[in-house]
Amino acid sequence: MVKTKYQRLKMAAERLGVDPDTLLILAAEGSLQLYTLLNDWRYVTAQKSTADANKPGEMFVEVLSPFPEKRYFTFIRLGAADVAQLLKQDDAYWAGGICVDPDEKGVFWETTHPTREFQEFMSFNGKNGS
Repeated sequence: MVKTKYQRLKMAAERLGVDPDTLLILAAEGSLQLYTLLNDWRYVTAQKSTADANKPGEMFVEVLSPFPEKRYFTFIRLGAADVAQLLKQDDAYWAGGICVDPDEKGVFWETTHPTREFQEFMSFNGKNGS
């Protein structure tokens, strides 16, 4: 049998003995993290969370990369707003956000739109900015 850590929502719900909407509600509440297949390139910036677990509500984010970079993502995490939209409409359009869970140093990738300055920088350096 082939094993993977990613499963379809319906299969995960069956294995846990609940219906798929229950998993969506748990994800919207923040009790469960869901992912979806993106299989595409996105402009992202490296960011680091400086949140202190002892000080809830105080979260600061430090942007680590001066310019967005284009990276390929197979699976991306769904935010609470994306999950809520799935509950309301049975489908959702992922508009962007945090693509991956933070690593052990708190670094994560978040989508961004390339600014005019970034596109000019890429053109000036002879790189394809698309």
